[in-house]
Amino acid sequence: MERPMHFDARAAAVSPSRMMVAVSLAVLLEAGAIYLVASGLGTRVMQAFPHPIDLDVFAPVPKPVPLPPPLQTPFVKPSLPTVSRPVIELQTPPASNPMVSQPGHPQGTQSSVVPAQPPVSNVLAPTPPSGIAATHTQPPYPMLARRIGEQGSVLLSITVAIDGSVQSASVARSSGKIDLDEAAVSWVKDHWKYRPASRNGQPITAQVEAQVVFDLNQAREGK
Repeated sequence: MERPMHFDARAAAVSPSRMMVAVSLAVLLEAGAIYLVASGLGTRVMQAFPHPIDLDVFAPVPKPVPLPPPLQTPFVKPSLPTVSRPVIELQTPPASNPMVSQPGHPQGTQSSVVPAQPPVSNVLAPTPPSGIAATHTQPPYPMLARRIGEQGSVLLSITVAIDGSVQSASVARSSGKIDLDEAAVSWVKDHWKYRPASRNGQPITAQVEAQVVFDLNQAREGK
């Protein structure tokens, strides 16, 4: 036999707290709907949703419009100005008659005349500088070089000014000793004199070379 089913009224009954929650939710939903309609926010929300896209798959494809051909400017060859050739007139000097009448000859006789030659200018050959022997003295022997026995010869390159003084002097070939080279350069610049070089009779600045010898034997004899 089947057991008869009994209805439990206590289980079906809804508690008051649940009933209050349901009523509150219903009131809130209704109030929210009224607010959306009144403020127009619902319309904005509906407009925010994407609208359906109308796509006609079977619509004919428009034909492309052909572009007009590019404009072609005809090439015009520029015209060059015509320049007339200059006319050059050459004037021929009258022919000189080499035969002229000379006094003392009969009338009508001719004699040859030799044209006069221009005078030849006297061009003087250039002259190099020449030393004045009285001024070309031997430089004093450096004391330290003399004590340690240094000796040698210095070749100097000298620039002679137009007044004959030594404008500059430099070592062209060293003696191998710095003190000997410096003594030679200093003495020559301060004491040596020259007759200046000349061109066409006028004094000019020129270069000359001179050798200064430092010899211990001559230094002892001079002492």
